[in-house]
Order: sequence, then C-alpha cells, then structure tokens
Amino acid sequence: MGRKKRSFKQESSSKDVPWWKRLYRWTGWRGKTLWDWQALLFVPVTIVLIASLFTQYQTIHQLTIESQRAETERELEEQRAQDAALQTYLDQIGQMLLDKDRPLRQSKEGDEVRILARARTVTTLRRLDSARNRDILQFLRETGLTPSPEFHNLGGSKNTVIRLDYTNLSEANLRGANLDSFNLQGTDLSGSDLRGAYLAWSVLRETNLQDARLQGANLRGDADLSYADLSDANLSEADLSYDNLSSANLQGANLTDAVLRGANLSNAKVTSEQLAEAKSLQGATMPNGQKYED
Repeated sequence: MGRKKRSFKQESSSKDVPWWKRLYRWTGWRGKTLWDWQALLFVPVTIVLIASLFTQYQTIHQLTIESQRAETERELEEQRAQDAALQTYLDQIGQMLLDKDRPLRQSKEGDEVRILARARTVTTLRRLDSARNRDILQFLRETGLTPSPEFHNLGGSKNTVIRLDYTNLSEANLRGANLDSFNLQGTDLSGSDLRGAYLAWSVLRETNLQDARLQGANLRGDADLSYADLSDANLSEADLSYDNLSSANLQGANLTDAVLRGANLSNAKVTSEQLAEAKSLQGATMPNGQKYED
C-alpha cells in the first residue's frame, strides 16, 4: 500500500537509456575525469612497458652472448686451422728432407722436389699469421734450406734450397720476420705486412713493395732496393741507412721519421717534401746525384 509507484515518464526515460549507458552507470565511473582514467591506466601500461623492455634487454643480451660465443668459436677454429696448416707443412718438408731416393737438401736447381718445396713454402707463408710464419722461417734456417746471416751482403748462398726471389708473397703477414740476407729480388710483396721486420743485407732489387707496411722495419746494412717499387709504402720510422735505393719508386711513400743516413737515392722517384719528413738524410746521395748537406 505504501509503495510508491514510478511515474510513466520515469519508467519511459529509464527504458529509453541505451544498455551501454546503463552499464556505465552501474560501474560507478560516471562523472569521473580524464585524470581519473589516466591514473587507472598508468599502472597496467607501465607494467606492460617494463615487461616489454625487460624482454628486449634479455633478447639483446642473449644475442650478444651468442655473438661473442660464435666469434670465439671462429677464432679458435681459425687457430686450429693455422696450427694444422703449419704442422702439415713441417711434415711435408720433413718427409722431403728424409726421402732416401730424392732428399731435398741434396737436390739441384730445377729438380721437381725443390720446385714443390718452394711452391708449398710460398703458399703457406701467404696463408699463415706472423707468429707461425716466423716459425717457418726459423725452421728453414735451422735446416739449412734458406740463407744464413753469415752470407751478409750476398743475398744468401747460391746453394739456397728454398728460394723466395721472384715469388708471389703479396699480402703475406711477415710482421717481425727475420729475413736477414734473404734474396727477395723481384718478389711481389705488395700489400704485405713487414712492420718491424729485419731485412738487413737482403736483396730487394726490383721487389714490389707497393702499399706494403714497413713501419719500424730494419733494412739497414746495404740492402739492395734499387728499382724497387715502394710507392705508397709506409716506411715511417724504418731504418734504411746505407741502403741502395737508386731508381727506386718512392712516390706516395710515407717517410716520416725514416732514417736514410748514407742511403743512395740517385734517380729515385721521391719528392723533396717526402724527404723533408725523414729523420736523417746525413750523407745520403740525393735523387739529383748530390750528397745531402745539413
């Protein structure tokens, strides 16, 4: 009896309200401001963003670890390949030395065994790194297959078994190598790494040293570099004292702090600007044939 009836107008207006508006009223968010909505969404969005960034970090970190592991594996594989190539070479030359029918040490110029030994030596020197190449050169010296330093100023013994003159050693890594008294006449050493190499008393006549790196190399001791192509070579801090550089091509070569004391530069292709960068020209014969005077 005491129950109040809703008016027709109220009932009609309630029914006319769309369902989604009625649901919105039911949630209790009616009348909320934009700031309220932002506050509500901030926490979940932040959580999603942090989770995404953490996932990306984990992915990048994992990729970095895998990349480093792969690089280490590649380096180890390369080292194993280098060791295997060195051991194979030593075994092959050792077999040639011990061959009863055709011993390498007793072979003559033009013999098949000597040609094969030379080809294998050159191929291996172009493939291996500086440390292993130094081992090869030391092995050849100790076995008497390459010149001994006792043949100063002769470019090695005439009876050298494994010769390196007129061979292709371009791009070879001979950094710090001891090439004392080697005959490298006509050898292609373009682009090779000869930094800190010892080339005293070596014959480098007509040798191609274009773009070679010779920083700090020791060529002192009447090394014959006549007609050698040293264009664009890096000879900074190299010791070229008393060397024969007559008619050598030094165009574009870096002579910064190079020692050219007593060197023969007659007819060499080199500019006065390049020579001005040298550390010493004392007693050198200049391109015009005159002696350098301080």
